[in-house]
Parts: sequence; structure tokens; C-alpha cells
Amino acid sequence: MTVLCLFKVYSNNSFRWLEGFLRDNHSLCHELGFEEGCPSYETIRRAMLHVEESYLRSLKKKILAELKNVG
Repeated sequence: MTVLCLFKVYSNNSFRWLEGFLRDNHSLCHELGFEEGCPSYETIRRAMLHVEESYLRSLKKKILAELKNVG
């Protein structure tokens, strides 16, 4: 769920958009370990309440910096 919260912050889209994106990308849901189907926008929103947005933004910066170093 943390990965989905991070993707939400990265994409800057709504929870409903993210739910639709996941439903259109079943292989991504499977890859993330959601065997019973993709989580709803409400489930993702509730997970977001447990993770500080500042932490997600910091994590996003670190990941993007690492990706720049790789390329």
C-alpha cells in the first residue's frame, strides 16, 4: 500500500484515477501482491492516512535521485 501511496504523490492524480489505473493494469496489481484484485480508491485513501505525506515526498526525491544516478 505504501507503493500505491507513493505513486499517488508522484502522479499527483486523484484516488479515483489511481483506482481506475490499477483496474486497467491487472499485471501491476498482481506484481504489487494484490492477488484478490486491486484495492479501491477508499482503501488507498485510508492507507494514505497512515503515512506522512512529507515522508512520501522525501522518498520520491530519493528514488528520483537514484534513478538519475543510474541513467
